[in-house]
Amino acid sequence: MDYFFHIYSRLRALLRRHPSIVFGLIFCISWALFLVFQWSVQFPDPDSFYHAKMAQLLATRGIIRDFPWAHFTLLNDFYIDQHLLYHVFLVPFVIFLPPLVGLKIFTALFAALFVTVFCWVLRQLNVQFYAVWSALLLITVPFLFRISLAKAVSMALVFLFVGLYLFIRGRRGWLLAVWAAVYVWAYGGFFLLAGLGFMYALVHYIASRDFKKSWRPLLWTGIGTALGVVINPYFPKNIVYFWQQFVQIGVINYSAKIGVGGEWYPYGWFELMKGSLVLTTLVVACVVWFVWHLRRQRALSWAALLWMLFFLAFTLKSRRYVEYYVPFAVFFVAVMGDDIIRAVWRRWARGHFWRTFWHRAALVTGILYLSLVVPAVVVKDWQQNLRDTHNGIPLGKFSQSSRWLAANSEAGDIVFHSDWDEFPVLFYYNDKDYYIVGLDPTFMYNYNQDLYWKWARITLGEQADDLYGIIQGDFQARWVFMENDHTAMRKNIAATDGFVLVYQDDEVTIFKVE
Repeated sequence: MDYFFHIYSRLRALLRRHPSIVFGLIFCISWALFLVFQWSVQFPDPDSFYHAKMAQLLATRGIIRDFPWAHFTLLNDFYIDQHLLYHVFLVPFVIFLPPLVGLKIFTALFAALFVTVFCWVLRQLNVQFYAVWSALLLITVPFLFRISLAKAVSMALVFLFVGLYLFIRGRRGWLLAVWAAVYVWAYGGFFLLAGLGFMYALVHYIASRDFKKSWRPLLWTGIGTALGVVINPYFPKNIVYFWQQFVQIGVINYSAKIGVGGEWYPYGWFELMKGSLVLTTLVVACVVWFVWHLRRQRALSWAALLWMLFFLAFTLKSRRYVEYYVPFAVFFVAVMGDDIIRAVWRRWARGHFWRTFWHRAALVTGILYLSLVVPAVVVKDWQQNLRDTHNGIPLGKFSQSSRWLAANSEAGDIVFHSDWDEFPVLFYYNDKDYYIVGLDPTFMYNYNQDLYWKWARITLGEQADDLYGIIQGDFQARWVFMENDHTAMRKNIAATDGFVLVYQDDEVTIFKVE
């Protein structure tokens, strides 16, 4: 036993002196895991095709300032690339590798980078067992699924957590300002840094009454954010876009009125707890400890709790915010767990820990939970995420029909298509033509509600009258593109004069508008 304890002590001392070894291991393990999740010929989310295409266009045409492809939406007039730096970093992967394969590798790479950065932030904040807490991210399936999507999620989290670390440290205000400005160019959710920073500044000021130290980082964050918005290739169009994307879509959310993406619908309590069982158990335990020792809590503990509750509320409103809730729940558990471990260790060292039944029961329960429940949950959750990430949209979907359309249409022809989520795939394979709606139906709904409902009723097969007048007149479309499961729409179009069947395969049917 003494030999093993000696080995453990030597290993622990080595890792303390060289934390880069820990970070390297965390990165390699995470990247391997995320590569397994990417190892398929599908994308779970259609937006993946949009990101691959934008990186290609950025490499060949430079910054895309106009976006006529979603022709009957606000994007036609007020488009900005809210993921500009994400697409810049993606460019080498779509240029030197097959684009969709490169996107998968890049997604796994940045997901692993975030887990490593999260681990680094915990260590910089003097949290013990930072690698163990970071591993919670890898066993919480709702987060694993979201960060495995080929989107800018992982990059956004890297910018947010590093920004919060700079905010908490309160040093080098100019660096925080620069980081906040670059964050604006990297991801549209840049305002979160200022919002979460305000929460930290408030609790820090209440605890310390040090006005300058509490609020100065918020000033630097505000300056950097403002500069990032104004010194921007999309200014002032980005102001209108941010209002639509973050207020109209992100906060107000039209899911009760129109059919939006599944990520904007609520997460049920039971579904969320079931998908994050280990994390939920730890969160509950830490909240109990927090309340029990309320007067002893420091500013960081209060901020971590507020951040977690903030994103929990948004997650229960729209499930996509689980990508923020889980990391901030883990952050809260890490901060509180650090306090709990220190308190338990002090009691243990003084021989007080074993004096009460409840302490002994807690220790036994914890050991049983870690040895029996956690491994079973982890295996089940990884299997679930593997199924989820290996199902979805085939990489070659619409490839043949889109290429046929590109070969037989004139540049700028408008294609009346049967669903808004078809757009990213159509856009990826054929940027010669323009489409009706894409990325989010709210952009079309807020552009022209009358046109939105005409398009919706036709694609749902609810309207059979005056189809030619609407499609050729109101939408000026030259082609009608529909998936074969839109049987009512196809029946109505086929029965209307002015539409000629010109292409059909196992996926889609295309009519030409005479």
